[in-house]
Amino acid sequence: MDEEKRSSYPKVALIWPAFYFYHVARFQALHRRLGERLLGIELVGGALEDRGIRWQYLKRGDLPIVTLFPRSDIGDIAHKDLGASIINKLRDWGADAIFVNGYYTPEYRLVINWAHRHNKRCFIFSETKRNDYPRFFGKEWLKRRIIKRIDGAICGGRLHRDYLVELGLSPERILFGYDAVDNDFFRRMSSLARSDAEANRRKYNLPQRYFFSACRFVKKKNLIRLLDAYKIYSGKAPADSTWSLVLCGAGPEENKLKRKVRIEGIKGVHFLGAAQPEELAVYYALASCFILASTQEQWGLVVNEAMASSLPVLVTNVAGAAGELVENGINGYTFTSRDKGELAGLMLEIAGLDSARLREMGAKSEEKIRVYTPQLFAESIIRLLSL
Repeated sequence: MDEEKRSSYPKVALIWPAFYFYHVARFQALHRRLGERLLGIELVGGALEDRGIRWQYLKRGDLPIVTLFPRSDIGDIAHKDLGASIINKLRDWGADAIFVNGYYTPEYRLVINWAHRHNKRCFIFSETKRNDYPRFFGKEWLKRRIIKRIDGAICGGRLHRDYLVELGLSPERILFGYDAVDNDFFRRMSSLARSDAEANRRKYNLPQRYFFSACRFVKKKNLIRLLDAYKIYSGKAPADSTWSLVLCGAGPEENKLKRKVRIEGIKGVHFLGAAQPEELAVYYALASCFILASTQEQWGLVVNEAMASSLPVLVTNVAGAAGELVENGINGYTFTSRDKGELAGLMLEIAGLDSARLREMGAKSEEKIRVYTPQLFAESIIRLLSL
């Protein structure tokens, strides 16, 4: 980009609690546009350890990202100290425009109020939908007060936009593109894994045909009901062609899930543990279909990853990604999150398709996800800054 054009942009700060794999990919895309006009502020470094899962960052290289509390976890720092540290960094760097990850925590509200008082433009990233949780008048009234101090938002999809409009933000100041992952990484890595599929199956002890789900093992991910649905499916599927179920992740529900499989004698279930992106890409690549079964899901970035890996997808209808990314009968199906029978029926339907049809659905997934890229995220931020 022409340096003169770059210098015409305001100094922009992006704030997230931690820069995970997908955050870094989005930040990289924006950094290509803004260069030294961009700063990333990460609150804590200890967030590498998140609910019992060890995460690995994408290599950051020379990206301008600073960590305020590099040896701490997010729960160890008082909200007022987090807010004060963010504001001090914004002031010292001379930020003109600020993007914060929502408005729900006290430290972000401190930043929003500080930006308002000092005539700084302030935007939010939002993937909250009305149906995520029960809504109460008092909290909604407070949110509307906060939204009045916001200059715009980057959100995931239509349901997120509709909720922001309901809270009082002008629709012209709400752009899409927040929920993006590094599609090129998953496309490239899945192609590489499939080029030597049998060797990779042996290396990672993967079955020939399997449904795949990757998530934190917590209650809202609905894995108990997924196991119930799989049990129904495997009881009805032909014995010689029953697909396995591969679960990737870790968390507080792990022992409960394994105990259920053992006690109920559910055959064909594989637990892989938490995975780094390179391993995860192999699991996607060699799967036959991806499933997200959550009872609560603001978006579901694993759906993006699966689609970038050319998989058909079965996605809970509560996920923000469902209405944006899934076309029933084209690249997968949506289902009612609490209906294990419906999910089992879809598993039977998908597993009954021939390989050519599965590849066709996977290709449709990959084609559709091309729009949802880190580049779209960057372009939406540039557009917001010009409003």
